[in-house]
Amino acid sequence: GPISLDNVLCTGNEANLLSCPRRGNLRLYRHNCRHREDAGVVCLNPDSPDPSTWRYSLKTGTTDTTALGYGRVEIGVPIYNGSTLLEIKQYTVCDDYFDNRDAMVVCRRLGLRGGSARIRAFYGVGQGNILLDNLKCLGSEASLFDCPHNGFYNHNCRAREDAGV
Repeated sequence: GPISLDNVLCTGNEANLLSCPRRGNLRLYRHNCRHREDAGVVCLNPDSPDPSTWRYSLKTGTTDTTALGYGRVEIGVPIYNGSTLLEIKQYTVCDDYFDNRDAMVVCRRLGLRGGSARIRAFYGVGQGNILLDNLKCLGSEASLFDCPHNGFYNHNCRAREDAGV
């Protein structure tokens, strides 16, 4: 189909994309793009709160080993209906590109020091779906969500690829 917008400069407070300013004040359907530059988005379920409230834990099998400082990385995502908490769904992290820098971010988030990556479901296979794939942390980030990744729930992994620290 036709390309509608180019050089969009949204701040995040606009009601829709047409309300965003555009560099050069380009009109609708005026652009210098090809479809290989088409933009996409990943939206969060409105029943899930801000990712900053999601809880990290470490598990070995079904045992929570967070206090011991090792285990499969799991992230608990609270699921709400309005203001009522329905459940906390556990998700894992895929080991594609998962390395010691990613492990350092996990450990820091849990209030621990250091971080050594473990791959191929070293601490067992998780029960939940995979939340993150292709993490490329520098090691200084406050959260895995601050690291480049494929987007939430976007992966090409199997459970046997669960990452751990």
